[in-house]
Amino acid sequence: MKKIIVAALVGIALMTATGCSTVSERAAKYAGLAVSEYCSTPATARLALRETVNAAVAPNGITVTCAADTATTESAE
Repeated sequence: MKKIIVAALVGIALMTATGCSTVSERAAKYAGLAVSEYCSTPATARLALRETVNAAVAPNGITVTCAADTATTESAE
């Protein structure tokens, strides 16, 4: 599963850079799928995924904020 998410996120970054609307639509679809898959992964497993993705896209970066994490953070404040 890690390889699929990494490949999707890297592919999204490459497709978005081209600026083509059809490519952008596909990138948005794949981004949604990759983020949904990522956010459905347990928080502890996401740490390993983040390391893998960060290494794959270095020196660039991707940040994903999961709604469940945001809701937990806001309720703790």
